[in-house]
Amino acid sequence: MKPVLLCMVCIFFPGFCFSLTAGDLSTSGVAKGNIGNYSELTNDLTRDIELKRENAEFYYNRGITKQNLEDYQGAIADCAKAIELKPDYAEAYNNRGVAKESLEDYQGAIVDYTKAIELKPENADAYINRGNAKKNLQDCHGAIDDYTRAIELKPDCADAYIDRGKAKYDLKDYSGLIDDFTRAIELKPDKAEFYYTRGIAKQNLEDYQGAIADCTNAIELKLDYADAYFFRGLMWMMMDNPERYCTDLKMAAALGSTQAREAYQSFKMCD
Repeated sequence: MKPVLLCMVCIFFPGFCFSLTAGDLSTSGVAKGNIGNYSELTNDLTRDIELKRENAEFYYNRGITKQNLEDYQGAIADCAKAIELKPDYAEAYNNRGVAKESLEDYQGAIVDYTKAIELKPENADAYINRGNAKKNLQDCHGAIDDYTRAIELKPDCADAYIDRGKAKYDLKDYSGLIDDFTRAIELKPDKAEFYYTRGIAKQNLEDYQGAIADCTNAIELKLDYADAYFFRGLMWMMMDNPERYCTDLKMAAALGSTQAREAYQSFKMCD
């Protein structure tokens, strides 16, 4: 039976999708999770487990706090205990997969994500996570299939479009990346990195004007974006405009780009 969730504490870990169900957490425990005090929250959950050892959610939640503390083996152990107590716990399989992937056990992660999908086939996040694990194993076609399924389940998920676009890029499908990143930009128009990456794909198709336009958009959103200045400078050189090339390289160098500084210093026309 699906547990009743009295509240939801969002836990962020780069590159993965998971959440902390807090049906039995105390108010103080929730507050600690919100401010990122994972060590204290782990201790609170350990005390709760000592009082109520058969509660799968306590192990599951403690596993996520351990994940945030980079105790991946501990997270795996807690998720395994949650699964032992509750064999149909799809979220625990998913989060154990996250911990395994953090340890670069991509095959083990795929096994857990697959089980999570079997238990909850409508879970878009599990498809995204499995796609990421497949991509780490260079199975870009399999990854694209998983990202596509996630998009079917959750059409407004910008991350799924981004991940699918990157997998297409690895297959040299630059137009495919452009299409996916364009959709992601529609969903999240304030992400400078989306424009920058789309610009790189346009450069691969020799659309230098388009690449310049995307870098300009990225810079407007992130004024200290050294990489975007540097890349736009390179595009200006491709367009035979050394003056703008030098201007952008100078700005990128001022923002800390070593590559830009070396290129600027070595190009005589920038003197």
